[in-house]
Amino acid sequence: MIVISSRNNKYFFFLVCKSNLHDFYLCGTKTTRVVTIKGRVMQQIFLGLFFLIQFFFVCADDIMQVVIPAAGLGTRFMPMTKSVPKEFVHIKDGTPSIEYVVREAADSGLTDVILVVSKGKQSLVEYFKIDHALNAFLETRGKLHYLEKLNELCLSISVRGVIQNAPLGTGHAVMCAREYITGDYFGVLYPDNPIVSDVPAMKQLIDVANMFDASVIAVQEVSEDLVSAYGVIAYEEQYAENVYRVTDVVEKPKLEDAPSNLAVIGRYVLSVDIFDSLEIIPLSLTGEYWLTDAIADLIRCGKPVLACRINGKLFDTGNPKNWFETVAYLHE
Repeated sequence: MIVISSRNNKYFFFLVCKSNLHDFYLCGTKTTRVVTIKGRVMQQIFLGLFFLIQFFFVCADDIMQVVIPAAGLGTRFMPMTKSVPKEFVHIKDGTPSIEYVVREAADSGLTDVILVVSKGKQSLVEYFKIDHALNAFLETRGKLHYLEKLNELCLSISVRGVIQNAPLGTGHAVMCAREYITGDYFGVLYPDNPIVSDVPAMKQLIDVANMFDASVIAVQEVSEDLVSAYGVIAYEEQYAENVYRVTDVVEKPKLEDAPSNLAVIGRYVLSVDIFDSLEIIPLSLTGEYWLTDAIADLIRCGKPVLACRINGKLFDTGNPKNWFETVAYLHE
């Protein structure tokens, strides 16, 4: 008897072949079928089709999508952000922060980028569309190399824009992308927190999500004076090196109320179950829907949520002081 099995997030199925090589029992999550096939050639064709179907099932569950909330008004950068999105503030060599995080997504194997923007920030989406007329003009001047890396990035990903009509928080921004999410898991990436690392930070999360079949939060240790500026996790046990089981997430706690010094750093791989939680969480005291509140509800519902301590250097470009420090560091 030969047993061939395959499992992914949605399906479990296996093939049992009796020793006579005639009778195949194809068993799945909901049904069992007995298939009798005579003749070696037909048996080989059947086995080939089985492996082909298995390949497509497994590939269909790859994490390929990422949501990037970028609808904020950028008030701390005003008056510049009155007409220019904050995410266009350059970090190094003319490269804006939005390109840094989209490039991280692409380097992590994510190909479908959903930018959640406000009505005045559609230019963020256009930035990732190839401008053939501009390319032609630059080529005649021998200056096409200025756009070479950006053009390569644009060819490797698909970017769509989704409008967030009101500034109702990170949870609401993710909810705006719901109708475009097609897989069991998807990424969420904040544009204010570029990370320099050997392995892309989002790739580190995806690897953990695939290993444990769970939602994963990116965390790093922060000093006591910064705890109240982040969401902070509570955790119980360590699953693997730098991987923890999360029991709660607290958004911007006071130092004395913080359950740990492991802060959430703007990257997630989330199960689509998060949308059920987003539908029921209440408004925060600031009048926003926090993604961390929905993750806390996910945990209360018994869904597995892990934290991965990221290997890499975290930067913050969310206010002028931190942006300047980031630029200074990267230009050293």
